[in-house]
Amino acid sequence: MNSPSFTLLVALNAISKFGDTLLTLALPFLYLQSTGDAGLALAALSFRALPYLIAPFLGELADRFETRTVYFWAQVVQAVFIGLLPWALHHPALGLLLLTLSGIGSVLAGLLNYYKLIPRLVPAEDLERAIGVFTSASDTAKLLGPLVGGVLLGLLGARMALYLDALTFLLSAVGVSLIVPASQVTAQGASSVWTSLKEGFQYFKQSAEMKALALTMSLANLGVGVLTSMMVTFFADVESLHANTVGALVAAAGVAGLLGSRFTHRILPGRPLTERVLLWQVVSLVASLLLVLPWTSMRVLGFCVLTFAMSASNVITIAYRQQTIPERLQGRVNANIRLFITGALPVSGLLFAWLTRQFGLPVSLLGVPVCCLLALGAWGWHVRQINASRAQADVRV
Repeated sequence: MNSPSFTLLVALNAISKFGDTLLTLALPFLYLQSTGDAGLALAALSFRALPYLIAPFLGELADRFETRTVYFWAQVVQAVFIGLLPWALHHPALGLLLLTLSGIGSVLAGLLNYYKLIPRLVPAEDLERAIGVFTSASDTAKLLGPLVGGVLLGLLGARMALYLDALTFLLSAVGVSLIVPASQVTAQGASSVWTSLKEGFQYFKQSAEMKALALTMSLANLGVGVLTSMMVTFFADVESLHANTVGALVAAAGVAGLLGSRFTHRILPGRPLTERVLLWQVVSLVASLLLVLPWTSMRVLGFCVLTFAMSASNVITIAYRQQTIPERLQGRVNANIRLFITGALPVSGLLFAWLTRQFGLPVSLLGVPVCCLLALGAWGWHVRQINASRAQADVRV
């Protein structure tokens, strides 16, 4: 897997993820300084995720037009609207609009990275390893980002940090022209937008594999969507651990997730992807049960193992989608799947906020293994159906 183009893509994506860290750190400071509204400072970044609601339409763009062109403009959109943010902070509605528009570029870039560019730049036999390398590099940038970003924020100030963030996306936009030559990309056919969208939705609707995968990952995200926030709160409030200790535990879980994405291709590489997805659902359930045991060491172990398993599962499920979905439908079908998977994240936050208020944090943690059990059941049923179909086919032969 010695592809200079793939290496460049990994580097550009890591730089963009570091830029996202700067945005996450700088934006609350700027909103607090300009408006004094703590609630707005906390809620602002969530507007960047709103374009997931129109993900199927963005997937249509990814399939219809040249990959290089769409990727370029996706990064330019992020650079422009984030670069304008410092000028709009005294007008909160305008600032939130800019964040939402920048999110369109973020959603598009994510679809193109995993489902268009990586398959094009890496041989099929190396796809799983490539996804692991790509994801672990992103995780490393997100892990180290707060440390470096905090220093830059102190040296440059929040406004300059946002300009630097915009610059990372411009760099990625320019770099993409070196990744995909124009001759390597082909445009989507001349069908209408509605017909094209319908084709992607029909494939998803008729594919038992994709519906089972969407259900499984949505249930898993429902359980772990706010896991880090829950564990930080639990360790600090319930177990009264020092802030430095809590930070170290979160960092340890982050490293576990990085290792999960980086090395999952070495774990049972000869087994079918469906069985390996099932393996990580089993591991996730076992790890989630450790969270509710009355010993801090077991909770820490469960936190780290669950983070490892979810990262490993993420890599395997992406590889499974790349293998299963036709290339011309990758953008639209994956956008439909992401609509459900990503939509589970805010629902997770609302669910566990309600459970915590009603029953307290220790009891609400029980919701994590319940969701993991449901996810395991959904995928286990699908694997059972596959095995039953194969057995029937063997009998006919």
